[in-house]
Amino acid sequence: MNTPTSRLPIWEYLLTLSLVLLLTACGGGGGGGASTILAFVDDWGAPIPGGTGFFAQVTGGALTAAINVSPDANGRVSVNLDPGAYTVNASYMRVAQAILINASQAITVADGDKEKVQAIELKDSSLSQGWSLFRSADYPGAIIEFLEYEQRAGQANVGSNNANNALGWARIRNNNFGDGEAAFNLALAADNANQDAFVGKAGLLLLRNSSNADLVEAITRLSSVIDAEGNYSSAPTHDHIVEVDLIVCRALAHFLQGDLANTQLNLDAARPAIASGSDAGIDLFNTLDLFLKN
Repeated sequence: MNTPTSRLPIWEYLLTLSLVLLLTACGGGGGGGASTILAFVDDWGAPIPGGTGFFAQVTGGALTAAINVSPDANGRVSVNLDPGAYTVNASYMRVAQAILINASQAITVADGDKEKVQAIELKDSSLSQGWSLFRSADYPGAIIEFLEYEQRAGQANVGSNNANNALGWARIRNNNFGDGEAAFNLALAADNANQDAFVGKAGLLLLRNSSNADLVEAITRLSSVIDAEGNYSSAPTHDHIVEVDLIVCRALAHFLQGDLANTQLNLDAARPAIASGSDAGIDLFNTLDLFLKN
């Protein structure tokens, strides 16, 4: 790297700032009871639409059989229920992150209820809870949840790559680079197209920066995500990291290599969209831009 050694503490600090950021299927039952609206939301409060990955049933009350329900695009479904106590069981697999969230919630329908909205919140998988702790910066707590999920996922032979990816992010935030890299490698071995693992490992390599090989691999990982179809975002799972942040990180990797020409090319590519970047990404962009102008 051709950067003067007197600047290294500044860039280590900047790196830390940058990277450490319908319809009702009423199978009988219910009769002419009051219409109850079930509103399905996830643990971030977003509506859960029916369709792929979603399952929900209502049992109890005067029902003679479970009612399968499927919400519309706004996460709502209307179902006729006689007065009584019911249980709504639901599960939803977020396809993009392969996070299973679920609910088993008691609801009560009273005489005179009409179009009453009953919110059903799906939550409580260890992976989802782990990400919640991660977003609150409780990285040791997140690691515990991710390890618990990894054990269950491994036993079920599903989702372990997502658990390893999550462990990678939490461990590097907890300053455990060795175990973080091992976790990312396991995630990528199971899913070699896991963009979040690519981004996490690239950040780890930039933070470590122990050799030019680290920087070369970081550029390769970042480029594979930047060049892929669609725009990367780590939200809502964890940080606010978007594609323009990745371009700025790639500029940093070239800068650390002493390649100022490619540093400038990446800054120019990021410039039109930099306002939508994370705070750390914007700060890093401005610092690199200022450095190249001086």
